[in-house]
Amino acid sequence: MRTTIVLAIAVMSIAAGGCASDAGDSATPSSTTYTVQPAMPDRTGPADPPPTTTAAAASDLRAQSCQDILPMLDEMRATDPAAAARMAQQTIDWFPTRPEWAGLSEADRAATIAGVRDAAAGSCPS
Repeated sequence: MRTTIVLAIAVMSIAAGGCASDAGDSATPSSTTYTVQPAMPDRTGPADPPPTTTAAAASDLRAQSCQDILPMLDEMRATDPAAAARMAQQTIDWFPTRPEWAGLSEADRAATIAGVRDAAAGSCPS
């Protein structure tokens, strides 16, 4: 659940920041708009303790992470495959900058990253 929040925050922040990697590019901006909905509302209470990860839980987390970002990447891939690949990598690169990331186990981190990579490849594990 905490990883879903991290992924949703990552996608929203990166999408808000734009996908262009060429700072000097003055070409006409793209007319494509991407809308990202947060997976869960903000929480004001204390964070849940990191869950104990089993192989089944890691598999579920990988699938959920993939499903969370796949629709947006599919939409981007339809108009600009390179932008979709950049978005996936920017999302992965952004994870360690979030305080929530430190509370995840190594297995949860690996599963989350694998899920984003699955989505970047175009399909989620079932």
